Amino acid sequence: MILQHLNRYTTQFITSIVLVFSFCAISYAQPNTDNHDVKIIVPKSSTIQVSGETTESIVLSPQLPSDAVKPLNFESTVNNSLWLNYSAVSQEGKNIYVSIADGDLPAGIGLTVQASTPGDDGQGNFGESAGSITLSSVNQALVRGITTCFTGEGTNKGRQLAYELISNNQYQLINATPNATITVCYTITD
Repeated sequence: MILQHLNRYTTQFITSIVLVFSFCAISYAQPNTDNHDVKIIVPKSSTIQVSGETTESIVLSPQLPSDAVKPLNFESTVNNSLWLNYSAVSQEGKNIYVSIADGDLPAGIGLTVQASTPGDDGQGNFGESAGSITLSSVNQALVRGITTCFTGEGTNKGRQLAYELISNNQYQLINATPNATITVCYTITD
């Protein structure tokens, strides 16, 4: 019986000592840390510019026929001196649209533009070129499916633009025009 009481007191004593040391360890092991949230915001954005070695207007003119029975020659009326530079932050798929914003093309003559494949500079998803677009006052997608990317700035960066003057198969409407100026507008969707 004495042994039972002794074992019971010993067990209680040992349990008490373990609890006291546990409380002491817990009280001395208070954390020396704190935390807080960091909110990260990456805004949607899109920018676009046309770059070239000259800021003057580009000039396109068909060549006069070399023979009296031939039409104006539109084959060499290409200008590819401008570059389309752009950047975007979005996963929704942006498009670049092109249109004639001001002025009228001479009767019987059309103007096309084509965006090349992107250069080696920049990073991301530059989208896909829609090929050759015949310009009008209606916005038309020139580049489709752009997500987060940047092309770099200036010439030889982004997509090279190729403008070409064409005959609209209405040769009888063509008239001499000393200076028909149009304004071409590029827009990237938000």
